[in-house]
Amino acid sequence: MEVAANSVASERLIRRWLIVFLLFGLIWRLVRFALAFPIWGDEAMLGLNVVDRSYAELLQPLRYGQVAPVGFLWAVRFTFDQFGISDYTTRIPALIAGLGALLLFWHWAKLVVSRPAAMLATALVAVSVYPVRHGVELKPYAMDLLAVVTLLFFATRYFCSQRPVWMAALITVTPVCSFISYPQIFVAGGIALALVLNIGRADWLRRIFSLAYLLVVTGSFLAVLSLSARGQYAAAGGGMVEYWHNGFPPGNSLKFVLWFVRIHTGNMFAYPIGGKNGASMVTVLLFGRGLWQMWKKWATPVRVMLFAPFLLTFLAAVGRLYPYGESARISQHLAPAIMLTAGAGMAAFIDAAGTREAWRARLNVIGILLLGIAVICLLGNVLWPYKTKADQEMRSAIRRLLDTAGSDPIILTQLPNEGPPTLLWYLRGAPQGVTCRLDPSPESLHGRTSAWVVTCAASQVSIASRLAGATQMNATVWSSHDLQVGPKEDGPLHLEIFHFTR
Repeated sequence: MEVAANSVASERLIRRWLIVFLLFGLIWRLVRFALAFPIWGDEAMLGLNVVDRSYAELLQPLRYGQVAPVGFLWAVRFTFDQFGISDYTTRIPALIAGLGALLLFWHWAKLVVSRPAAMLATALVAVSVYPVRHGVELKPYAMDLLAVVTLLFFATRYFCSQRPVWMAALITVTPVCSFISYPQIFVAGGIALALVLNIGRADWLRRIFSLAYLLVVTGSFLAVLSLSARGQYAAAGGGMVEYWHNGFPPGNSLKFVLWFVRIHTGNMFAYPIGGKNGASMVTVLLFGRGLWQMWKKWATPVRVMLFAPFLLTFLAAVGRLYPYGESARISQHLAPAIMLTAGAGMAAFIDAAGTREAWRARLNVIGILLLGIAVICLLGNVLWPYKTKADQEMRSAIRRLLDTAGSDPIILTQLPNEGPPTLLWYLRGAPQGVTCRLDPSPESLHGRTSAWVVTCAASQVSIASRLAGATQMNATVWSSHDLQVGPKEDGPLHLEIFHFTR
């Protein structure tokens, strides 16, 4: 027998847990932001594209195989212009997007599911590792989440009320969402499909609004494609297809079945935690329970709006245009539907309690379990405030170099714009600049009594030795590190810093 959570005491319990999770979600994001994690490889590669470019130049294809919507790039550029460049300012746009997505999610979720389910789904947003991480990161994934929650909120308002004012609001925010997120197009397309399927039951005013939305979605997408996306894809598409090859379905039938199971039990469903090789199975089961519970209760437009984006993303993966589910970061546009439905699954388990006291006990147990997972993850961030230890060591080594070198020249034995991105990112802070050459000229150190040479591989040590001999300076190893800053198959980076003196 199911027990409805309609008593005043039950409502108070739901409200208390909602406040706890919202506060904890906000605090965790702010604490992680305050910890100022070292920039890691992908962040550095994207950041290096922004620091030396104007707003107009950010419309051009990006280096290092990076792809990011121009709205996000401009937000980062604006932040740098207003507040300077640091490990804090790089993450401000993502932080704002992450906080906004968390707060807006609750207002959307309670329109689609019961209040207990909406609270539990919001709890997943608040305490899940990936939404927190991407909400404090120099990457556009937090804006993907904010964009799709915004679209879903206004679309749901319209589907529930049929009031044209909500469709007008949806049409208004759609170009902004297109500007800050690429994968939002799958959710916008799902909403468009829901409108098309519902158009036969709409009056002429609502049909006109639906047509206007379809035109705005198409126009916004084409505008973004023309401005920057096409150029970025042409420059980086081949490398991205290779990098995300596991996110594209194989042609072999048996391999496809195995791929399909692996994708849907892996990082795509890692909320609040999870991982590859079936590590997200608990969330998958909750998702399945929630889908069974809610499918008939949801109106057809809502079902289409929530789950058509999965199909559209899959079709894009079939065409090798966008990977499907290989990683949580490229699947943030699907995360709201996953967490909403998993929250409904948890609520269904709670509602199956035999008495109201048992209902509250189950809610408290799940609440404590989710909060416990989040507390452990937060403590992990405090104890290990970095993505990898190598990132922290790189930042520490280069900051010590810059503090010690003062106005001395610094030479990096690499071609310009080449070398480990994190190294280039932190060397960029040298007030005197850095000379990047594979064959440094001895004349560049003429008259100098102190200089610094940075090498990135054991094979480059001989370059420093030859330069020391040509300039008749003494070269001593000031710092040496073996850092695993890239894929493990590439091996560690041998970072060696030489101090040249006379």
